Amino acid sequence: MTLRQQARFWLIFVVGFFFLIWLFSSILLPFVAGMAIAYFLDPLADKLEARGTSRVIATSIITVLFFLVFILVMLLVVPMIGSQLAGFLERFPGYVDTLRTNVAPYLQSVLDRVAPETLQSVSDAIKGQSANALKWVGNVLSEVLSGGLALLNFLSLLFITPVVSF
Repeated sequence: MTLRQQARFWLIFVVGFFFLIWLFSSILLPFVAGMAIAYFLDPLADKLEARGTSRVIATSIITVLFFLVFILVMLLVVPMIGSQLAGFLERFPGYVDTLRTNVAPYLQSVLDRVAPETLQSVSDAIKGQSANALKWVGNVLSEVLSGGLALLNFLSLLFITPVVSF
């Protein structure tokens, strides 16, 4: 093969590889996560194997322990994040009131300096953007509905990753 043919081959190969990665990106996460877990836990499996434990038993023990620790961490972290989010949402109206109280005098002084025609044009622009806001809300709702797919991806992550890491 000439140098030009080799370059063409590798260019086609690289483009094809990245195309396949892009094509299968929605299903690759469990496999990549499983390979990463296996890579980081392999030295521990080697140590257990050196002590006389079979490779199958060593990887089974490590995989079960890893996922037990992962579940324990999630059981501890998720409620904490939920309570912090609930507290933030509970205090959010107070934050808005404080902001409104502190900013209103400055905003009024700025509005007093602006010509009424300018205020009207800004008001018209805001009204014109309301259609964009409704479009954005529609996009958010469609994303929420597609959350079912995200749940399916998460479940595949939970069930495929242990198999790949084993």
